[in-house]
Amino acid sequence: MTKTYHPIRSLVWKEWREQRWRFALSALVLTTLSASMVRAQLIPTAESVAIIFGPLGLVLCVFMSMGAVPPERASGTWHFLVTQPVPFGRLLIVKWAVGAAALLSTLILAGAAAYAAERSHGNFAWPPFPDKHVDLPILQGKTSTLVLSMVGTACAAFLTLYSFMFAAMLKARTELHAGLAGILLTIVILAWAAQYPMIGWVYHDEVATVAWFSSLINPLSPLMFQFKENRTMHALALTMTPLVWVGIPVVRWLRRMREAE
Repeated sequence: MTKTYHPIRSLVWKEWREQRWRFALSALVLTTLSASMVRAQLIPTAESVAIIFGPLGLVLCVFMSMGAVPPERASGTWHFLVTQPVPFGRLLIVKWAVGAAALLSTLILAGAAAYAAERSHGNFAWPPFPDKHVDLPILQGKTSTLVLSMVGTACAAFLTLYSFMFAAMLKARTELHAGLAGILLTIVILAWAAQYPMIGWVYHDEVATVAWFSSLINPLSPLMFQFKENRTMHALALTMTPLVWVGIPVVRWLRRMREAE
């Protein structure tokens, strides 16, 4: 019996076969590091998780986003791929979705490994924040609540950053060019995020208000606001950032898909 050809299913399978080594490598590195750092207790648990979902998360976003379109352009298969009976917008959505699923799965696995390592020795070390910050709402409660909050925040922030980089790297012709562009974009975004701690110290009145709310749409704003005393700011960052940086590209691709149909 002949099987029916389904272009989207075939495209998803193709993307998974090409990207699975990135997922396997990233998951192995992050889960091993998170479990070993938390289990060793060389630094407090929350600080270990912050390191895993901080610098390594930035590297993971660049690593995942540079493996979608640039390799296709470098190998010469991109022009062949866009001639297939799949709308261009749908093609981009599939590529984005496979990478996003791999990214989120890696972060969740790393968080689960950290939680399992923490439970294995039965105690929890609080992060070394000053005394005036010990009572922050996010730090109250059990280990599971803290780890869940940090993992969820990291998933929102890095999905946003990955989506932004994916859209920015569509024109890159090689993985090298995409990687260099990703590093440059990361530096720019981190420089933008650096203004957040200075709000209230450097800026005043209306300027401070504008700087404060502009930081809410920084791709990394969920990470910046996760230890904020006001949970409303954290919730706004978790809502606004994906709507802006994930929603706009996807809506554009959906619009192109409808125009093609």
